[in-house]
Amino acid sequence: MIYKGKIASIDIAHSMTDNSDYLRVGLEIYEDDKLIETRYLGFPLGTDESEIKEEIKKYITTYENDKELSIKSLKVEELTSKSYEVAKKLQGKEIK
Repeated sequence: MIYKGKIASIDIAHSMTDNSDYLRVGLEIYEDDKLIETRYLGFPLGTDESEIKEEIKKYITTYENDKELSIKSLKVEELTSKSYEVAKKLQGKEIK
């Protein structure tokens, strides 16, 4: 799977928690050219273009790694579930 990010929006937003403004970047995430979700990332005011691009690259890499790990985990869960089913069927069976 190939993931890409596209900046869909960028504006100045306000954080009620710490009463400060920040750059809010709407990031569309694509898998093989299909939009799969939109995430919003926050950056301090004054962050320059290259810093934002670098952080987005890191975010996409982390996103991709997390997706790969969740797929592997799901496969392990499926195998574990199948193994429990086999164990239940075999438990107490007499083999001749």
